Formats: sequence, structure tokens, C-alpha cells
Amino acid sequence: MNNFNLPKVDDLFRSMKQENQYISISNFNYKKKKYFMIFKGIKEQVIFQHKNYKMLLEFYSADSIDQHIGPYLIDKYGFPMNELKVIQNEIRKFFKIDPFNGGPFLPTFLSEINTQMDDKVTNPNENNESERKAISSSCLEEQDDINKIYCYAIKRNQAGHKRTEKNTQKTQALEPELYNLFVSHTSDNSEIFSFCFSSEKSDKKTPDEIITNFAKRESLKNKKA
Repeated sequence: MNNFNLPKVDDLFRSMKQENQYISISNFNYKKKKYFMIFKGIKEQVIFQHKNYKMLLEFYSADSIDQHIGPYLIDKYGFPMNELKVIQNEIRKFFKIDPFNGGPFLPTFLSEINTQMDDKVTNPNENNESERKAISSSCLEEQDDINKIYCYAIKRNQAGHKRTEKNTQKTQALEPELYNLFVSHTSDNSEIFSFCFSSEKSDKKTPDEIITNFAKRESLKNKKA
């Protein structure tokens, strides 16, 4: 097994740069069980032990989103060999791979990842709550809730505060139409606003409703000012 174990990583990272979206989800079926892989691009490449890392990779159980492992650093070639030696026991345990049966598992396991991962930015299915909750979990902020996957509003942040990277990634993945519509109209000022999510499906609003309500609130504030 050589270092070039996930050749699609480089293609996916190029797609992230092109789309300016640094989060992507792929389905992963292994030993008759379904998982999700979440790839998060590192905008500013981190140099660590003379390696240029490009992404973080997390694995989630589709049956239970609170069961997950990672994130693991990967470079343009995939997992560095020294990293695999450290995490292989955790991978065995999570995917229930018998250490005493079948010999070395990594070559086949890595081949499956590379075969099944998308080489272009992919968002969760709008109607798949498990996929959406996996994204929410990956972008979880302090005192947040993974069940908050339904966007209902845009708020102005407190003075001096910008939208977090996690809020950006979550919205890009869960509400790409809303995100692109809003950012294209607010230009360089978009980071002073954040997107609000609820755990109640009944709270969900369409992108047009959210933009319209936001514009009304901002208009009232400007009139009062």
C-alpha cells in the first residue's frame, strides 16, 4: 500500500475552491451498513510535520448520528501512513472490523472510501434528515443542537462579531439556494449576518420568505435610525 490512498481528495479540494464551499458529504456503505463521510476543506493549509493538509474527514453512522469518529487530517494523497498507524484501531472498532479475521483491512477499506466518495462538492439530500443532521453535528457550535436543521431567519450579529465558519458551512450545505441568494445581494457585508436554524420543521421558511422578512426588518431599522 502506498501513500496515494485517496486520489479523489485532490479533485474534491479543487471543486471546493471553485465553488467556494469547504464542506461536502458522501454516502459510504461498508459491510452492509450505511455511513456518511463529511469532508471539510482547510482554506489555509496547515503545515504539520512537513505535510500540507487539505481536509478533515469524519465518519457518521447513518442509523445514529451521535456515533461518529474523526475528524482526521488528510493531505492531497489521502491519509499519511503515520496517521493511519495511529487511527486504525479506532477505525476497526467503529466499523466493527474483526482484527483476527481477514488479515490487513486498510487497503480494501481505503479503496472503498475512494470509490464511494464524491469528487465534487455534494450537499445532503433535502429530504434526508439523517444526512442533514450529520452536517449539523459536524458544524455544531457551543450550546447548539444537531436537530436544528431548518432555517427560518437571518439575523444581524452584534457589533464587532462576524458569522462563524461553522454557520457558513452549515448554511452552504443545508440551504445552498438561500446562502447564494443572500451573499450575492449583500456582497462584502454578508459576514455581519448569521443564519438561524430551528429543530422544528414547522418553523422552516423558504429562501424567498427568509429574504423578504430580513429585508423588512432591515428597512424598519433604517427608518428608526
